[in-house]
Amino acid sequence: MEVLFDLASVFKITDIKYDEINPKWNIYLMTTDEGTNIVQAYIDSIQIESKEINVDFIFARLLIQMGEYSLAHDYLTKLTTIPNL
Repeated sequence: MEVLFDLASVFKITDIKYDEINPKWNIYLMTTDEGTNIVQAYIDSIQIESKEINVDFIFARLLIQMGEYSLAHDYLTKLTTIPNL
């Protein structure tokens, strides 16, 4: 059986059992909105922070948090060439 999920779907694993008769793993999932709550809390914190810190630096930090160090370096380097920033 195939099941398609939306990209934003979040599940908790409630149980994992091995079926000895039909050699396969059964993974039991339950939908949750915890992912939505975490994302909303992150968005709220960024909105508050953007009032205090330049959005360019917030973006650079996001790149770093994503592990995109080279992109963050290039982005910040380009910012240094912009006058009056």
